[in-house]
Amino acid sequence: MGPRPSHPLPTPLRRPCSVFILDSRATSHVVGDVSLFSPSFRSRTPTTTAGSPAAAYQAHDGRVLTVAGVGTVSCDNHRVAYARCVPDLCTGLNLVSVQQLADCGYLVMFGGGQCSVMEQSSGKITGKGRLHADDSLYHLEFLDIPHDKTCEDSTPT
Repeated sequence: MGPRPSHPLPTPLRRPCSVFILDSRATSHVVGDVSLFSPSFRSRTPTTTAGSPAAAYQAHDGRVLTVAGVGTVSCDNHRVAYARCVPDLCTGLNLVSVQQLADCGYLVMFGGGQCSVMEQSSGKITGKGRLHADDSLYHLEFLDIPHDKTCEDSTPT
């Protein structure tokens, strides 16, 4: 078992979930399983800051997938605000965008087979993960990215 957040997520948020991958190519956080979203999640079409529809996500393999809505994912030791619900994403795959984290005031650090996510303003570690030899991807052991009004405007579409 890996390191735990300094303040574990509340018990109602500890629903089981699949792997969260820290992805430097993703432009936004994407999750395929609508059941991982908080109970207040409502399927809706997200919009860009200009108000135009942003209802598509281009996967790494080139497919253009429909975005069913945007919300907060809360499960196990993971809470991620501003995640896009993409039902056609591979089952069990959740991508956390390095770009979106940086745009929202987080630093992402890699080294020695480990990764950390730190809130830039406070220096608080909000996530940790490790490199997995079987797929060469960084799997997050915990991540806590709460809803933040100042981040809403900088969230990529």
